[in-house]
Amino acid sequence: MTPAPRRARAVLWTMLAVLLAAAGVSAGEEAQDKPNPAPSASPSPASPVTVEEGNPAGAVTGRGGTGHVLWEGEGGSVALLNRAQLRWTDEMPDDRLQLPGTTSPGSSKGSFRIRRAKTELTGWVWRRELTYELQLSWAGPEPGASTTTPLEDFILNWDASRDKRFQIAMGQFKVPLGRQELTSSNRQQFADPASTTTTTSTSSTRA
Repeated sequence: MTPAPRRARAVLWTMLAVLLAAAGVSAGEEAQDKPNPAPSASPSPASPVTVEEGNPAGAVTGRGGTGHVLWEGEGGSVALLNRAQLRWTDEMPDDRLQLPGTTSPGSSKGSFRIRRAKTELTGWVWRRELTYELQLSWAGPEPGASTTTPLEDFILNWDASRDKRFQIAMGQFKVPLGRQELTSSNRQQFADPASTTTTTSTSSTRA
């Protein structure tokens, strides 16, 4: 591995560690400053609200979907999402054609492949309009990717308008050109995108 990708990966991991540490410090300071509430005469337990029911605090949705909230405090949140796509291909040639690895002409040949295996960490830090997304690919880089490391995307996004109309993003992510390129593989009907998308794709790029 060349020094440049090593340095880039180290910088991205350092940025994530600093963001999570800042969220923890902010949450600790706010908890110390907040006075203890007076006990209620007849407390009524509140029913827990899950992400599936629409928790507005922890349900930070990444490109792959909404993950399971691992931690959430007053200074940030962390959600985890794992997904995999498996593919089995069975080649059935003509009776006169023998495929490599088969014993006779016309014999079929099957192959199994883990097309995608990804882990996503999403959440917000400091303010709810400042979100992040970290995506790792364990099944190898996507076609046309500019990196050979498991780190695929690292996005720090600021929703300046607070209603998703004007946002500023920085980090390593796909160039925002083409609807299919920006749509996660987890939300598409087929495991592979169209040939026109893969031809013009620039994959994940630092910006």
